[in-house]
Amino acid sequence: MKYFLFPLMILLLGSFGCEKHETRLRIGIIKPSLNHLPLDIAFQYEYLSPADYEIHEFLSGWETNEALINDKVDLAILPFTYIWLDAAKDRSIRIISCLERESDALICQPDIQSLQELNNKSIGVLKASTLDIFTEAVCEKYSLQAEIIYFRTPLDMASALSAGEVDAICFYVPSLFHLHPFFNILHWIARDFPRHPCCDLAASEKVIYSRKEDLKKIMAGLARSCEFIARNPDSVYALVQILFSLEPDIARKSVEKTVYHLALSTEDILFETKMAEIMQSRKYLDRTVAAEEVFYEIR
Repeated sequence: MKYFLFPLMILLLGSFGCEKHETRLRIGIIKPSLNHLPLDIAFQYEYLSPADYEIHEFLSGWETNEALINDKVDLAILPFTYIWLDAAKDRSIRIISCLERESDALICQPDIQSLQELNNKSIGVLKASTLDIFTEAVCEKYSLQAEIIYFRTPLDMASALSAGEVDAICFYVPSLFHLHPFFNILHWIARDFPRHPCCDLAASEKVIYSRKEDLKKIMAGLARSCEFIARNPDSVYALVQILFSLEPDIARKSVEKTVYHLALSTEDILFETKMAEIMQSRKYLDRTVAAEEVFYEIR
């Protein structure tokens, strides 16, 4: 009997260990982006316990979204356009809050000094991302006829600008500040759309319905982080410098050019709905998507 119980105890203990591991929420983030800074701060200042979460790092929004729709992560911080694409394909993913705002700009070759000089020029974007749609919105507003060049990863896009293969790209902090000494930051998207959402917090419907209290907990922690960022800029500059291995000036400018505000306001929903109309005009969306299919307010 002794020889039977010992392996059984090992098996049961292993099962309990697996069960505990599975209760950790799996969060997908885009590693090069500062969109997950509130999560980093929440862990740093113990607004959230790192032991409760499993972080999965990706290099782009499309990779992060693929992980979300394939149940590799439970929730993610990523550009909102991917969730609208998911909704058009009847995938069970919802935006539960907007988070990162105002972090993107058009950066161009040094000889281009005005938006009008981008007329008939080439602009690189990540296809179907917020950078793509914001570029289209700016071109529409200023009546620019530009050739849009699509890239799959941020690195490919930055390399194309550096090699002179495109005249401009739409990019985000901190990456665009690495290019700034050699290229011209021409136009911040926030000039036209103040406090616009860029990257949102999205979750699978399965997690929304089965782990609502866990989602409330992480959202409360992120809200505290957003308040900390707004009230303690000098501390945040120093922390970003360490966490993202940035030079002090780039860390400061990146935080200054980004707004972190956890909310799902009427204005946020209307803005994203308007951007979704551009997506549909570009044939990215297979059908008209109602806001009710995209957003879910956690209460």
